[in-house]
Amino acid sequence: MIDDILLDKVYRDRITGFEGTAVAKSEFLSGNKRVCLESGNNTCNSVEMWVDISRIEIVDGDRCVGFHSPPEEIG
Repeated sequence: MIDDILLDKVYRDRITGFEGTAVAKSEFLSGNKRVCLESGNNTCNSVEMWVDISRIEIVDGDRCVGFHSPPEEIG
């Protein structure tokens, strides 16, 4: 299920309502899986929140921040 979480997509925590871009994922020996959501504002401050993946929902499947650049051609 952690592989279904795509980095650079916007998710919301269903419990707190916190919304942010998925910037990291982690999986613990105990089996707990979490994703780090990062949200910024117009003053260039950002807030991060680690959330269990069972609590998140995707906000918009097409919405992303644009961290990923197209792969470079080797040639």
